[in-house]
Amino acid sequence: MKKILIIIAFVIATIIFLFFNGFYCDVNSNFDFCEISYTPITNDQEGIIQSDKTLEVKDSSDTFDFTTTSIHIFKNLENQGIPYVDAEEFLYVMHEGLTYYHVNIDDEFSLTYKVNYNNIPFNRYTYEMDLDASENTIYYNDVSFEGAFNVNPNIDYDTNVSVIGGNYQGGVASETIDLDDYDIDIVEEDGVYFIPMYLANLLFTGNSLNVYQTDDYLYIISDFNDKEDLFTHQVIENSEVEANIVKNTVNYTALFFDYFYGLKEFLGVDSYINVFESLGFYQVNTLKEFDEKLSAFIYTLNDLHTSIIDFGYNGDEVIPAKPKNDSKIWKVYNVYMSDACKNRDYEFKFTEFDDYYILELNEFTLDTVNYLKNNLVNIDLAKPIYIDLACNSGGNLIAVFEVLAYMTDEKIEFRYKNPASGEIFINYYKSNSDINLPNPFYLFTSPLTYSAANLFTSLVKDNELATIIGEPTSGGACSVINTVLPNNLVMTHSSLMEILNKNDEVIEDGISTDYEINYSYSLVDTLDYIYQYFDTFVIKDITSNYSDNQLNLDLTASYLPEGMTFNNYQIIIKDTTSLTIYSHDEIDALEFHYDKLLDTSQSHYQVEIYVNYEYKGISVTDRVYLETIQ
Repeated sequence: MKKILIIIAFVIATIIFLFFNGFYCDVNSNFDFCEISYTPITNDQEGIIQSDKTLEVKDSSDTFDFTTTSIHIFKNLENQGIPYVDAEEFLYVMHEGLTYYHVNIDDEFSLTYKVNYNNIPFNRYTYEMDLDASENTIYYNDVSFEGAFNVNPNIDYDTNVSVIGGNYQGGVASETIDLDDYDIDIVEEDGVYFIPMYLANLLFTGNSLNVYQTDDYLYIISDFNDKEDLFTHQVIENSEVEANIVKNTVNYTALFFDYFYGLKEFLGVDSYINVFESLGFYQVNTLKEFDEKLSAFIYTLNDLHTSIIDFGYNGDEVIPAKPKNDSKIWKVYNVYMSDACKNRDYEFKFTEFDDYYILELNEFTLDTVNYLKNNLVNIDLAKPIYIDLACNSGGNLIAVFEVLAYMTDEKIEFRYKNPASGEIFINYYKSNSDINLPNPFYLFTSPLTYSAANLFTSLVKDNELATIIGEPTSGGACSVINTVLPNNLVMTHSSLMEILNKNDEVIEDGISTDYEINYSYSLVDTLDYIYQYFDTFVIKDITSNYSDNQLNLDLTASYLPEGMTFNNYQIIIKDTTSLTIYSHDEIDALEFHYDKLLDTSQSHYQVEIYVNYEYKGISVTDRVYLETIQ
């Protein structure tokens, strides 16, 4: 009996250990028993997958810390020139940048991880990806798998806004990708799963990371900006190897655009295999020709988030395509190179003028919150604030909501969609403190207003937080991430996070203004133009006469320009000695005769005429006459 009890106790203890090991590691992987380990395969010279070489792993990520220093590379005897990896070893190399995961190998290679979305300990959502070598398929239980696979980066940031809730509209989350359609193989040998490294980079790095091979080094990269020194443009001299790399690259690019490109549905594309067939991609044999075709193809997307950073192998031979004259990129470029924008080397600037403030936001960054906190203080709460986004091409998502917190104390609804599943996700952002200002707000935009600035404009319009003037924005509806093609070409692309307006419309085509004005991309010059518009363009004549203590004023005006609304004149007479107002009269007619009997006990009076009008949605009070009389 004692032996039975000991066995039962051992079984229970084992079950408890396994349970808490799995539970706690999914919630907090910092425990020692949660450490992920793997013994790599070396010197494998049997089968079609054989050991090739070992690469030194270098951590070039900006916000993660990786400690693994090497990875084994394999060659596929039937796919020359393409490096393969052991899927589990690749995951191990990347594991410090990934959410704690589990690998189970049976008939399939099953990769799972869990995420707690509502802070309830036992209510965790499981993401699953299965690689089936016999069927040559990839199965996702949720096509948002990559979106939550990275751990939070090491960023010290004190936000002023929080997500206070959310909502969800369902779609079809699961997906099976048949790799036979793209002539890409999953190879299983003796229970080990091998895949091309370019495919591992797509599947096993999340949305925040990529790997990039140059010579005998494998770099882990979170941001390809300022990484130009890594781009060596290795020369592929063997024509057979080159043709095979091109074949893999065309196939991968079709797979990538079919399942991981955010604007496929928006652009009305059924299959990029068909698109590439029509463009002759499958007949290409050289890297130069492929790169030049891809360069031209990307410009046809008219998607500024999708662009080539570097051409990769044989890249020095490539002559890039040029965009069409009517494309978005030229409109953006023209604004960027304008006098108003090209010399702006600062992120923010807040300036007070006589009648208003201008807040220049040239980029949304993690420094935005502190700049606003230090500058939007002790201001005149009656003056309008003009937010200048004319030279802002985007930036950080959270900074958008940091600015909105000064414009409203209501929650802001942020809607986005995964176009691969049709699911719509809704987050509600709200300020953590009462910082919203009662000032009237205006928003100034241009064709350079893009990406995060386009989102800001959309949210302002949806929530009626400001009058929008200037020119329509250029869009940019998706978050932007990177990918590396088999030919080592590096590109950015619109991801599967597609931002919507309040009507669930994709905001890729940009946001229209409430009042369009194209006088200048300089907001200072534009406001000078608007605030002096009446005085400049309304043909008027003002005559005055003072005799027998009576002031006589006559104002004649020929017409009002189109788009202007005249409200009234204010005639203010001041005692110049005491600076007190002697009289203040309002006249509603565009032309008038005015007379006023003045007190002879005062020796000097100052006469001012102000006009109140609206133009391009802006209410203006402008002084059009000043005279001192005795």
